[in-house]
Amino acid sequence: MSVTKNVKPLPSTFIYQDVVAQRIKNYREKKLPLLSNAMGKPDTESGWYSLEQFEELMREMYYQHADGLRIYFGAHSSDDHLYPDQLTVIFVPTFYNSETDNHEDIVIEQSEAYATRAVTFEKDVKKNIDTLTLCPPLCKNQTMVYTQ
Repeated sequence: MSVTKNVKPLPSTFIYQDVVAQRIKNYREKKLPLLSNAMGKPDTESGWYSLEQFEELMREMYYQHADGLRIYFGAHSSDDHLYPDQLTVIFVPTFYNSETDNHEDIVIEQSEAYATRAVTFEKDVKKNIDTLTLCPPLCKNQTMVYTQ
């Protein structure tokens, strides 16, 4: 098979559409009902991040000399005004620790520059890089290919 010159190859993160659809279906049929029943209301089906948020996250990762990104599953608190008890994900940059041979979380609050940087931090939750728009409830203006 020949590769055409000047054709951008698919990224290493590429997943075929049928695989994506099956994984979403598995979640919706096996996990989502359990979560939603336990909460007594629909839980998170999807989340949305803007390109600007990803770029900001990437800039922070470069600043912290991160080698990767760990994705934690979490839940908002019961008193959260927008997403009470809802499933979310949290992006945490990591670094490789050669002494332990592990990728370890970077905790920004533990960095030497934290106190200086925190002075300029806007406490507007919409600007936090770990905040993504969750659906439900905020499904408006989101066209999702994998809704069936």
